[in-house]
Amino acid sequence: MTGPWDPRPPEDDVAVDAIPYLLGVEVDLVRAASVDRHAAPGPRRPGLVALVTAAAVLLVGLLAGLFGSGGARPASALRFTVVEDRITIDVVDADATPERVEAELRAAGIAAAIVRASAPPSLDGRLVAVAQGGGDEVEGTDLDGDGVIDRIVLSEGFTGTLELVIADVDADPSTALGTSGPPRDCELLIDRPVSDVADQLAEVSTSIVWSRWIVEGDEHDVTRVDSRTDLPDDDTVVELFIDATGELHVTTTPTPDAIEFPFPASRCG
Repeated sequence: MTGPWDPRPPEDDVAVDAIPYLLGVEVDLVRAASVDRHAAPGPRRPGLVALVTAAAVLLVGLLAGLFGSGGARPASALRFTVVEDRITIDVVDADATPERVEAELRAAGIAAAIVRASAPPSLDGRLVAVAQGGGDEVEGTDLDGDGVIDRIVLSEGFTGTLELVIADVDADPSTALGTSGPPRDCELLIDRPVSDVADQLAEVSTSIVWSRWIVEGDEHDVTRVDSRTDLPDDDTVVELFIDATGELHVTTTPTPDAIEFPFPASRCG
């Protein structure tokens, strides 16, 4: 050994010298190991041997717990990155609760809501899909193929509600996850008065979420509407999307020409 043993881990990890009792264990071990090996043999001291052995086991166990598991959990459950006109949200704490994820999204100025959906026990409590409650495009990606959403992409200035679909074994079976995307014949239903397509929309899904997009100058406001009867008949349908729970999301507006869609394809899922 060319120098004293330095127990400290690399930078950006937990430092052993921040934990006094671990340094005490280290000193005891070094002292025990430095006994003069050339001294005349004396009576065996099983108690000292057992103490040193126990201290070594304790030190190894504590270090493994601190460093082998990656140290403390991330301070934030989400990491936000903005590139050009998109916001990428990575879930960096896989054990974060849905409520924590929702709270961090809201703290970042993104409206979010938790939706429960029936799913297998292996996915219980995990984020398995995202959906848009009106507004702009939402994209969820399962990066490692385990059925859990690891990355969410939104358009910058997202105006809708980001719905976090959480697997719940106790949820009503009718909410079982399905395949999200555009409804059939979507292109024939958008850009038409809601009164003209209301019956066709009812055939697409028995559960419809209505939203109304109001534009006043440079201000855009998308709000939920309780029912179809609360919408003017001459409102124009501008967006349609079926989320992972099977709900059909319909967005209408009285001023379709005042809206520019950053992702035109997202108008149909």
